[in-house]
Amino acid sequence: MDELPVLNRLCKDLYESVDPQVRHQAELNLAELSESPECLQRCMLLLARGDYPYGPMVASTTLMKLLGGKTSITSSQKLELAKYLLEMLGQGAPQFPAYLVTSLCQLFARLTKQEWTYLIVQENSAEDSKNEYPFREPVDSLIKTVNMDNLEESMLAVQLLTLLVADMNSASGMDSVNQHRKNLSQFRDDFLYEIFSVSLNLLSNNVDKNLNDRQITLMHAVLNLNLQCLLFDYIGSLTDETSEDNCNVQIPTAWRASFTDGKIVQLMFKLLEKLPQESSEKVMTIIAQLASIRRTLFNGTERQAYVQKLVEGVVSVIMNPEKLSDQAAFHEFCRLIARLKTNYQLCELIAVPCYSHMLRLLAEFTVQSLRMMEFSANSTYFLMTFWQRMVTSVPYVRNNDEHLLNIYCPEIMTSFVESRLQHVESIVREGAENPLDDQGSTLQIMEHLSIICRCEYEKTCKLLTQHFDQNANIWMNGSDNKIITGLCRDLRGVAIASTTKAIFQILFEWMYPDVFTIMQFSVEKWPGCADVVTPILRLLSEMVQNRQQRLKFEMSSCSAVLLFKETSKIVSIYGERLLQLPDVSKDRVYKERYKNIGVIFLILKNALIGAYVPFGVFRLYGDSCLQDALTTFVKLFMSIPPDDFHSYTKIAQNHYNLLEHVVQDNMPFVTNLSVDVFCALLRSIHSGMSSADAIVITSACSSLDTILNYLYRRLTRSTPPTNKVGMDPEGDNILIAVKQHPEILAKMLQAVITLMMFGEVKCQWSLSRPLLGLILIQEDVYTNMKRELTSQQTYDRQADFDMLFTQLMSNVEMNVSVKNKDTFTQNLTRFRRDIAGVLKGQSMQSTNPVNQDMQHQD
Repeated sequence: MDELPVLNRLCKDLYESVDPQVRHQAELNLAELSESPECLQRCMLLLARGDYPYGPMVASTTLMKLLGGKTSITSSQKLELAKYLLEMLGQGAPQFPAYLVTSLCQLFARLTKQEWTYLIVQENSAEDSKNEYPFREPVDSLIKTVNMDNLEESMLAVQLLTLLVADMNSASGMDSVNQHRKNLSQFRDDFLYEIFSVSLNLLSNNVDKNLNDRQITLMHAVLNLNLQCLLFDYIGSLTDETSEDNCNVQIPTAWRASFTDGKIVQLMFKLLEKLPQESSEKVMTIIAQLASIRRTLFNGTERQAYVQKLVEGVVSVIMNPEKLSDQAAFHEFCRLIARLKTNYQLCELIAVPCYSHMLRLLAEFTVQSLRMMEFSANSTYFLMTFWQRMVTSVPYVRNNDEHLLNIYCPEIMTSFVESRLQHVESIVREGAENPLDDQGSTLQIMEHLSIICRCEYEKTCKLLTQHFDQNANIWMNGSDNKIITGLCRDLRGVAIASTTKAIFQILFEWMYPDVFTIMQFSVEKWPGCADVVTPILRLLSEMVQNRQQRLKFEMSSCSAVLLFKETSKIVSIYGERLLQLPDVSKDRVYKERYKNIGVIFLILKNALIGAYVPFGVFRLYGDSCLQDALTTFVKLFMSIPPDDFHSYTKIAQNHYNLLEHVVQDNMPFVTNLSVDVFCALLRSIHSGMSSADAIVITSACSSLDTILNYLYRRLTRSTPPTNKVGMDPEGDNILIAVKQHPEILAKMLQAVITLMMFGEVKCQWSLSRPLLGLILIQEDVYTNMKRELTSQQTYDRQADFDMLFTQLMSNVEMNVSVKNKDTFTQNLTRFRRDIAGVLKGQSMQSTNPVNQDMQHQD
C-alpha cells in the first residue's frame, strides 16, 4: 500500500481539521513517525512529494525533532538532506508561506551546526591530500549572495545566515558542551566576522538611498542578521544573554576596526531615523548592544569619542521621539539608557560636551515615562537603573565636575511618588494591575529609589510626609477593610526597606501586638475577601523573611519567637476559615482561594528557613504553634485538586520549597500524617519530578531524597526509634503507607530510570540523589525493571545493557550516605552517556570504561 496518501491526509487533518479529536488523533499518529525506523525515508517522501504546504511542514518539524533525539542519522545522510533543502528553498521559497520557509531554514541551520566539524579527506596522490568541510561550503556561497541586485536570493540567503548564526549560538541539538564550544570558536574565527561585515556594508551602502518596499524588507532582515552577530557568545561562556546582568558584549580584538571609530553607532542612529517604524525596535536593540561592548576594546581616547557618539544619538532620539511611539522600541531605548551607565563611568559621561543637555532631556523623559504607567510599566526599571547607578558613582567624581544630579533626582522622586499614588485610583476603580503584587519588581525599584533619593534626603522626606498625611486623612474617612488594606501595603513597603536588625526591631516593636491583632481580626472577619486578605498575608511573608539576617535578634530578645507565634496564629485561623468557605467557580478560584494558599506556603517557607526561631522550644513548653502551622499547610495542600496544582507556577514552587524544608527539619511530624495524606504528598512529589520547572524539580527531588533516607534507615534499623527532647515521637504511618501502596515508589523508580535512559533530563544531579534510595528500598522492583528494559532491546544490544546496568552499581554500597550517593551520581552520568551510545549503534564491549581505566593504570 502506498503510504504517501495516508501521510498527506494526516498532515492535512493536523493543520486544517476543525474537529479537535481528529486533530489530536492526527498528532498522535504523526508523533509515531519520529520514533519509526523509516522516519528519515518518510520525511524525505513528504518533502519531495507531500501535499503543499502541510506535508513539507510536518516533515521539517519531525526531522528537527529527530535531530534532537537519540536516533542515529549518518553524516552523509545529513549532507544529502542539507543539499536537498537548499535546492528546495532555492526553487520554491518565493511561493512557500513564511512559516514553511522559516521551518526549512531552521532545519538547514541545525544540520549545518551538528556537522560543522565533519571532514572529508580526499587523497589526490601519495603525498597530496585535501581536506573538505562539505557543510561549510554553502555558507560561503550564501555570504556572497547577499546584495541589493537580486532581492529574492538575497532575502533567502539572509534568512538562512540569520538562523544559522542564532542556532550556532545555542547548545540545542548538540551532544556535549565541548562540541558546542568547538563549533562556536571555529564558526566565530572563520565566518562570523565576514557575515557581520556583509550585513554592515549593505546597511551602510543603502542608508541614504530611496528604497522601495521590497528593499526595505531586505534591510530589515539584514538588521536582524547584524543583531544576531552582536548577540553571539564570542567567548563560549554559555551565559543567559537575556539577563541584564550579563550585558558585556565581548567583541573579538580582531574586529576592532569596525567599532573604534564610532561610525557604526552613527550608522545605526541614522537607520533609526530613515527606516520605517517597524524597524525601530531592531535598531534600538542593536544600539543597546553597541553601548555594551567591552571597554578594553578601545583605548582611552577612542572610548571617549565612542561614548560621545552614543550620547549625541540618545539626545537626537529624545528630541525627535516619533520612533518611540512603538512600545517595543520605547522599551529597547530604555534598555539602551541603562546600558549607557552600566558600561561607562560617570566622569566619562560628564566629559561629553552635551552632557548637561542630555541629563536634562533624560530627566524630562523619565518624568514623562513615569506618568505613563500603562505604556511604560515594564520599562521603568531600566530608567531607574540609570539614575541609581549615576548617583552611586557620585563619590568617585572629582569635586570640580558638575554632575547636576542634585537638580534632577528630586524631580524624578517626586514624579515617581505622585504617579504611583495616582495609579491607586485606577487599581481601585478600574481593576488595573497592582504593581505591588510583584514582590520582586517592587523590591528592585525600592532599592533603586533608596539610592536615588540620596541626592536630596530632606526634599524626599518632606515629599513622603506630605503625601502620607494627605492619604491618611482620606483613609480615616473610608471603610475599615480599605484602611486595613492600605495599612498593610504601606507597612510591607516599610518592611522591605528595613534591611538592618536595628530598624526592623523598631518596626516590629511598633507593630506588636496591635497590628497583629488587627490582621488576625481581619482574616477572621473577611476570609473570603481576597482584596483584604492578600495584602495581610504578603505583609506577613515579608515580616518573616530573614532578609540580610535582620531577624537575628539579641539573645535576650524574644521578638523572633513572638513573631512566629503571631504568624502561626494568623495563618491557622485563616486556613481554618478558608476551608469552611463554599466552593467558587473556576474563573474565581485562583484569586479567591489558590493565590492566598500559595502565599501561606511562602510565609511558612520563609519562617522555616530563616534560622532565627528555636522551634524545639515550642514543644518543650507545650506550645502548639509550630504543629498548628504545619497542620494548616497539610490541610491546604489537600484542598487543591492534583489537576489544578501544576497549573499555577508560583503555588507549585512555593509548595515544593516549603515541603523540602518541612521534611528536612520536621520528619517526626511527617511520620505521623495519615496514610492517605502521606501518599498524596508522595504523588505530588512524583508530579514535581516530572515538571518543566527546574525549581520545582529540584525541591521535589530534595524532598524525596530526605524521605527515602529516613525510610531506608527505619527499614534497616533493628531497634525502635527513641523519642528526642523537644521533638514529636516518630510514628509508623509512613512505613504503613509504603507497605500498603508499594506502587507509588515503584512508579517513581520506573519514571526516573526511564527518563535517565531515554529522555531529556533537565536536572540530572537532583534526580540522581533520590534514585539510589529508590533502588535500595525496592531491590526486587529494580531487578525486574532491569530485566524488562533489557529484554525490550534488540538482541545485539542486550549484552551491552546488562553490562551497563552492572556498572551503574559499581562501587556503590548498601547505604544512603552522601559519599555513596556521589559515587552513584558519577556512575549514573557514565550510564546515561553509554546508553545513548548503545542506542546510536555503538558497541560498549570494546569501550568498557572499567577496562579502559585499568589500561591507563598499567
